[in-house]
Amino acid sequence: MLALKNAAADGYTLGVGTTGTMATNTYLLENAPYDPLKDFRLVAPFFTAPLVIIVNQAAPFQTLPELLASARKEPGSVTWGIPGAGSAQHVAGELLFERAGVTMQRVPYRGSGAAIQDLIGGRIMLMTDSLSATLPLIESGKVKALAVTTARRVLQLPNVPTVAETGFPGYSAYGWGGILAPADTPDAVVEKVADTIRTVMNRNTFQTRLESRALIADLRSAEEWKDFVQSQISQIAGLLAKAGVPRQ
Repeated sequence: MLALKNAAADGYTLGVGTTGTMATNTYLLENAPYDPLKDFRLVAPFFTAPLVIIVNQAAPFQTLPELLASARKEPGSVTWGIPGAGSAQHVAGELLFERAGVTMQRVPYRGSGAAIQDLIGGRIMLMTDSLSATLPLIESGKVKALAVTTARRVLQLPNVPTVAETGFPGYSAYGWGGILAPADTPDAVVEKVADTIRTVMNRNTFQTRLESRALIADLRSAEEWKDFVQSQISQIAGLLAKAGVPRQ
């Protein structure tokens, strides 16, 4: 991000801003070396990364409502693995559990690899992770998928409901990324790059290639994406502060 911030503003150096670099770091880093809205031009959205709520095979839940009912009955009885404080996986869980009014026993990890192994081994009961990481485990029967966090069901798991369908209308949370340019990049350059990106993004072949990587092409307009990023910065900061996640 610093390299992009300090790059020549001529349209030849671009970067990808993600949930972590654009929103989470704004909260986690008290003295962040960049401002995601002042130091960059938000050129165009790129992808969304669906997340899946999964439990280990021994967990006595077949649906998300069953899990939440148990957590509500016995607060703290459900162990929830968090693959990185402030990650999209963490934020999606905090958003759901706040809306559901339940308390989970948080178990922090430095990444999803160790968390998934503990989930499979039965040392934790629940986690939220990316579709790309969880799909092989779901298909092999090593974990159970209770819901996807996107507004619509995902192509790869057509029989798994969305969180919204299980009783939380309007719920939607996922990883995301978009194309950035240095702050002083001229409007004409930004518009030309954005037009090119939109042309490519609208090709079925490109969308299919993203889907093969468990991603979804984000076809929102640049203005819609800017509004989304601003709302994510505010929402994520509020959720992490309420959860007591320390700043660095």
